[in-house]
Amino acid sequence: MHIKLIDANSIGFAQHHANDLRHAGALQTQAVAGMLQHVRRNLQHDPTVLNVLIWDGRAQWRYDLYPTYKSGRHRTVEQREARRHYELQRPWIERALSYFPVLQVKHPRGEADDLAWGLSRQLSAQGHLVTVHTSDTDWLQMVNPRVRWLNARKPSQLVEMDTFHRLSGFATPAQVAQVKALMGDASDDIEGVPDVAEKRAASLLGKYGSLDAVLAAATDFMQFSQEPKFFHSLMLPQWQDAVKRNLHLVDLSLGPVLQGSDVELVVGEFDELNLFELFVDLDFRQMQDGFDSWKRALNTALAAADVNSVKRAVANVAKSWDRSANV
Repeated sequence: MHIKLIDANSIGFAQHHANDLRHAGALQTQAVAGMLQHVRRNLQHDPTVLNVLIWDGRAQWRYDLYPTYKSGRHRTVEQREARRHYELQRPWIERALSYFPVLQVKHPRGEADDLAWGLSRQLSAQGHLVTVHTSDTDWLQMVNPRVRWLNARKPSQLVEMDTFHRLSGFATPAQVAQVKALMGDASDDIEGVPDVAEKRAASLLGKYGSLDAVLAAATDFMQFSQEPKFFHSLMLPQWQDAVKRNLHLVDLSLGPVLQGSDVELVVGEFDELNLFELFVDLDFRQMQDGFDSWKRALNTALAAADVNSVKRAVANVAKSWDRSANV
């Protein structure tokens, strides 16, 4: 079976900005409309693929470890207003998708990245082909012989194991987190080592073999003094500590174990009446007028075996953080 794990919140927020402003009363609705169109296109493109939408919970431990984590996303009044308007639409998106033949999952204490890491490992261990659908390069860590990364912003970019280095720029999936530990991650407001960008971080890792070896070399003055000056910040204890903290923030294999019993799973089912009523409530007149096309795209039932595969992956998700497990 082919399963697509979709970064739901990221794609929903992108749809909020990408589409023309729409309203139903005081509620902005462009994210709802865009997200429903996006998922319908997925279903039409290949009806044999099982779509699993993964929503963000709140990984409070990251904010406790690094209080300015993602702080730049809400710096301006405009950013805060955009986020507020989007969050008001999210329950409508989740409700609407419950009338689609898709699954929705969320862990209240994990980001979509964390849950996708766990599910991708369990589903691939079952023998399924998994595509992770996102624009977040953190999800490149999930790539393995049965897991591939599809760029949500550039669908022509499909990264698999045999094309990983050429298309991603990283030597291995494990190197993604190590590079970000050194350079930081501006998208999450994680500060990196001064003057160390992606190419410089990758060159250090290529030379020394691992992040631990890079940090060890930085404490050996005779060895590291031969490096260019822009690497010398790594000699300072404050940056050594920062790199170790960054690795814990970005390496999905190092996060707290997510328990399957805490995962919220919604199994969608095409519901013609409720979906049409939702279109009326949100004043989606074009969708009402073209409702027959929606019925054709959505009027299928999820196979019990497919749903059970995901339920089994959810139940076993904690095993994905057992580094002694062969998954």
